Amino acid sequence: MRSSDILEIRKRFKDETGSIRKIAIAYCAGSDKSVLCRSVRTFNALEEAERLRYLEIFRKGFSGAKDRNILSLPFELDSKMESDVQKDLITLRNSEFKDEAAVNAFMDRIIECYKPESNFLIILISDAYDIPDKGEDNLRQGESGEVYDYIACFICPVNLAKVALSYHEDDQMIASRIRDHIVDMPEVGFVFPAFSERSADVNNVMYYVKDPKEGMHPELINDLLKCVEVTTSIQEKEVFNQIVEDVISEVPEYDTFDVVKNINTKLCEMVEESGYNEPPLIDKPMMKKLMADSGIKEEHMEIVDDYFDKIAGDIPIHSENVAEKRSLKVKADDVKLDVKPESADKVEIRIIDGRKYLVIPMDSDIEVNGIIRRINETLKEE
Repeated sequence: MRSSDILEIRKRFKDETGSIRKIAIAYCAGSDKSVLCRSVRTFNALEEAERLRYLEIFRKGFSGAKDRNILSLPFELDSKMESDVQKDLITLRNSEFKDEAAVNAFMDRIIECYKPESNFLIILISDAYDIPDKGEDNLRQGESGEVYDYIACFICPVNLAKVALSYHEDDQMIASRIRDHIVDMPEVGFVFPAFSERSADVNNVMYYVKDPKEGMHPELINDLLKCVEVTTSIQEKEVFNQIVEDVISEVPEYDTFDVVKNINTKLCEMVEESGYNEPPLIDKPMMKKLMADSGIKEEHMEIVDDYFDKIAGDIPIHSENVAEKRSLKVKADDVKLDVKPESADKVEIRIIDGRKYLVIPMDSDIEVNGIIRRINETLKEE
């Protein structure tokens, strides 16, 4: 699954020209997850304002970065046979929600598995997308070559609106607003089959999570979908950084700033040189070459070997997920500095009067809290 695949489906929800057939909802409240209301309706039969609000939710469920917010999860298969969950999802997709009992039964399975932190709304849609043929220039050519038939599920927290004053038109007065329960943007969701390389992939589920740091909701991955958990880009970066940190800590002669700066420069070059191809994975040989090119000596490569095996193991590390393309971040107890990767070579560490300093050449005027300080003086070198 590529970022372009996710974007292509997301674009369909910008207006009402899509082909969403049915929408099913179930609203649950309380720790016992009691169902307060549920329905299965034709999407185009909804009021316009309601349709637009749902489309906004669907767009959000297809947003974020690949491998961070949106993951491709394979089913747990002992053989080439389809799993029971996979068969159920295919049956539900093919039914186009014409069997309401089957839709409600699947909703009940979601409710049983899901571990909420508030009231929540489950939204399930049946949709079809005529995939237009495209040439090498990525422009549409001719009619549809395939119909991508899929179901999508989004789970949205439902919370009380904030206390506020509002105008009551009937009484012509300002008073406290009635606190309604508001449906927020989705916290988690999934799409089956996944849309991969502009085609349906029934062996994978596209899984969305709003904030992977807050939790991936493994109960949905393991208990509901029976999928294999994969490593997020956040976890990959943590693993990569830990390897570098442990290697440098093992050999104090290396300067952390210089090594990390060089590594990030090499990573950014690797990603840029890959062009439209998938950026390379960082396996152990690639990690050793990256460290060697960044100043780690050959005599210390055995340390790199040891820490890579110990920390990374079989975890795939994508170069695009660990490269800091926006800024090189330097932090101390009371200082925080962001440097553009292309300007990292300007920053260096020097020993002045026995103390270590981070030195940045000032080739232009500086700005502090919006106030510009023009540098006109010629500084004397000590």
